[in-house]
Amino acid sequence: MTKMPFPVELLSLTLEYLGGDLKTLKSCSLACHDLNYISKPLLFHTVKLKSTSDIQSLADLVQREPRIGDLIQELITVDSSITSEQLVSLSTLLPTLLPNLRFLKLSEVSRPPQIAPSFLRDALMSFKTIKDFSFHGYSYALPFEVASSLTSLDCLSIRYYGTQARDPPPEMPPLTPDLHLTVFSFHAPPSAPVDLAFSWILSTSSRYSLRAVKLFVPQPHAEVYGSFLRELGPALNHLDLTFPPSVNMTGENSCTCTVLAQTPSLIILSRLSAASPHIHLGENTGLRSLVVRNVPSPFLRVLLSTISITSVESITIFVPSLCGEDYWDYVESQSLRQIDGQHFWSLKELVFVFRGYPEDKLTTQQKVEEIFQRYHQTNVLKFIDTPEFEERCLGLGFGRSLL
Repeated sequence: MTKMPFPVELLSLTLEYLGGDLKTLKSCSLACHDLNYISKPLLFHTVKLKSTSDIQSLADLVQREPRIGDLIQELITVDSSITSEQLVSLSTLLPTLLPNLRFLKLSEVSRPPQIAPSFLRDALMSFKTIKDFSFHGYSYALPFEVASSLTSLDCLSIRYYGTQARDPPPEMPPLTPDLHLTVFSFHAPPSAPVDLAFSWILSTSSRYSLRAVKLFVPQPHAEVYGSFLRELGPALNHLDLTFPPSVNMTGENSCTCTVLAQTPSLIILSRLSAASPHIHLGENTGLRSLVVRNVPSPFLRVLLSTISITSVESITIFVPSLCGEDYWDYVESQSLRQIDGQHFWSLKELVFVFRGYPEDKLTTQQKVEEIFQRYHQTNVLKFIDTPEFEERCLGLGFGRSLL
């Protein structure tokens, strides 16, 4: 892939501010990714607000140099003391200063929650350009308040930390029938009232517009999750399920039956184990891509043996870090032979995602190629790292919510 050049003009501007305004730059934590990384060449692409004073500091900086405001696309708050009062500044100053803001993440790291949901709903209505909203915290209803006010929202990601016995039941915001989400990611502990969240989503137009869903499926609510997925419309074509080791997704009401019913084109399965041995995809003729993460080799073999041989075009396997010879011996004797035995005539790529040290990646690649050439043509093999896999997800148009 062609790498985009780093903007030299912006570099000189950065050096100028480093000389005269180092404190502001540090407090705002204006960060960048790899300077030459494909599609992310811009400094100040992401801004992290680590304290309440950063809000005004950011506004002052962008007012002095509007070019920086044009570049900022992601805004992240990571401090527990950012309350409703501080969000007044956020909501009144930043929408006009950050015209290209697309991603907003709010995090609560303390109890009780510091942000009033009703206030946030009104404060964020001026952010007209936000497409992707992520919330990590204790306020169950807060992300739904935001979703009801951001009419431009496409992606909603929620990581709910849980409740305590003394907490009152959450009050969900009024329904927003015209909400058309395309991506919904939901991670909550077993104690969470997940049915409230799912009922709210299904009562909006998102029921028919969702194309991608990512869920953490705890044991007590497995049937609730399955029912939720069965209610979604035919637009769903990307399903990402993570199972704790103890979950058992078998039976008539399991998510596995939902997978077969919805026939999404891409399925991601994480943390599968012997406790969930009946994930079968054999009749899913709509399946095109399969991604498996944290799946032991024995179960990977069982999974591959059940996939439809007429539709799968791409299989992505996350390689464990520091895996030894025993791992690859088992992959050779079981998993890869299984692929060959199924005659995947439609298979166009077998992707291995590497997550270890660079020097181990070459060893891994050589080992896989050595094994694979005994059974298959090696032209379907691809080796990528985690950032490249994330770029693939972003390329599907699903935003940051699925990463």
